[in-house]
Amino acid sequence: MRFFTEDRDSFVIDQSIRDAPCRVRFAGRDALVSLSRWGGDATLAFAPGAAHESSARVRGNEIILSSEATPKRHEVFRRLDGERFEYDVVLLAEPETNVIEIALDYPEGLEFFRQPSALALASSPFRCPPEVAESYAVYWKERNGPHKTGKFCHIYRPEIRDARGRKVWGTLNIAGHRMTITIPEDWLSDAAYPVVVDPIVGTATRGALRAIDWYGEDDPRNFSLETQVGLNRFTAPALLRGTCTSYVYSCSSLSDSWGQAVVYSNDEPAIRISENEEMANFTRSTPEWVPSNFTLSRTIEAGETFWYGYSALWLETYYDVGGLFLWQWIEED
Repeated sequence: MRFFTEDRDSFVIDQSIRDAPCRVRFAGRDALVSLSRWGGDATLAFAPGAAHESSARVRGNEIILSSEATPKRHEVFRRLDGERFEYDVVLLAEPETNVIEIALDYPEGLEFFRQPSALALASSPFRCPPEVAESYAVYWKERNGPHKTGKFCHIYRPEIRDARGRKVWGTLNIAGHRMTITIPEDWLSDAAYPVVVDPIVGTATRGALRAIDWYGEDDPRNFSLETQVGLNRFTAPALLRGTCTSYVYSCSSLSDSWGQAVVYSNDEPAIRISENEEMANFTRSTPEWVPSNFTLSRTIEAGETFWYGYSALWLETYYDVGGLFLWQWIEED
């Protein structure tokens, strides 16, 4: 079974092909890893540049890259499934520092939303799996048409393990065009080599979180809107007018799962500026993106802030933490 396609001097996989296809290229001329989506509208490159003189060999679902320039480490790229892959940094000997630095290259308009830390989670309704805490949800500025919500990828918090099987979470931080992974110094001082630092990159366009404890009662449930309206605040990247198509990722299995997209102005009080909203059926045996249409009653200018979301009798979905979210009960007719 072939896990990778050789393309010139690099290796390629296509991820999330039933969602919004994401092409991932490994060991290319311009970067160690690069992701491209929506016909190249948005891209993200890890370790960009042509200074990666290395030898690559394929072993099953892995690509192993070694270089004479970095004798104390090598990289391993591992295909996990159709929606995730690993980018392992393998430390073969004690490093000079406990911080691994990886340069990033991406166009203006790609945003990185840090998910809550363990400290923040203690005082919030969000419930994160350990790999999602302090991870990054990456979004593109365009959130319409084929871009759906604009989710580009997800960079998960890296787990680190040594040759004895000891494990610890690394601290992931992205600032500007630099990503760092910090290994706890006390853990590293007692590590047996090789040490594997394995951030996972997800290419699914749905959110990475599903559980939420709305009222802080230690009773987390799947995120849902039940006779509620949920809204996020957005800034229009370009002029919006006329008929629009909205998308929401539904994992609702109940037979009475219905709702409609709604848009409100940022005024006080807010004015509803969507009309002719199509009622969508969210019931799905297999989770997927559900489209529906609405019309704007007026033009939304580029740079204008507005509220967008769903008014639902029942909608169960995934989410990421970023920006401002409001919800309120609605009356059933």
